[in-house]
Amino acid sequence: MGGAPELAVAEQACGGDGDDRGDGCGKARDLPTGIALLWGEQDQPARGPKPSLTPQRIAEAAVTLADAEGLETVSMNKVAAGSGWRPRLSAWAHRQCGVYQAHPWLLAATAMRRQIMGPHQLAWMDAALAALEPTGLTAGQRHQVFLLIAGQVRNLAQQRADFDEDHNREWGRLTSELLNRHSNRFPALTKAIADGAFTSTQLDPLDFGLDRILDGVQVLIDRG
Repeated sequence: MGGAPELAVAEQACGGDGDDRGDGCGKARDLPTGIALLWGEQDQPARGPKPSLTPQRIAEAAVTLADAEGLETVSMNKVAAGSGWRPRLSAWAHRQCGVYQAHPWLLAATAMRRQIMGPHQLAWMDAALAALEPTGLTAGQRHQVFLLIAGQVRNLAQQRADFDEDHNREWGRLTSELLNRHSNRFPALTKAIADGAFTSTQLDPLDFGLDRILDGVQVLIDRG
């Protein structure tokens, strides 16, 4: 009985919209096909790209969704939205941040102004939009999510490129002296500094910002 939940929710997901995706799901399945899916005995395509959603991944994502929201909520759109877009975008952002770190001059060369974009720039945008395709968001929403994440990455990369340890130390000293003299004018800032807002933490600034953005995107997906 260990595979029964996976079979039930995979069948629910695959039969929900009658769409043949070539990924082990599609139109409503008969019992032998369901057994083949459960036991990993389904036919594999001999040619073409490997499907992005394997039956195993579909079943795992569908079980998670059914546990959280009930079996009736399971559909391929929701399963697809919850089974890959987020780690793909996170990996995309980390790779882009690494490129900026290795080549800081790219920040100026690719500044946000109207210019002819080369194939590599377009490939970055294409990869981000492709990661968002399974979410069910509109084209305009997907583009805005791309801009949010790209902006987050560029902002952090610019901060890192501009950082100077000696200057930062001097800035901290002078700012501390100013706030000591004028703390009554900036009470919230003074309290935040006293509580450690500017001290080093274990938080990765890229991951922290990405998680907040992607949490919001997930809310938007769920509303759809």
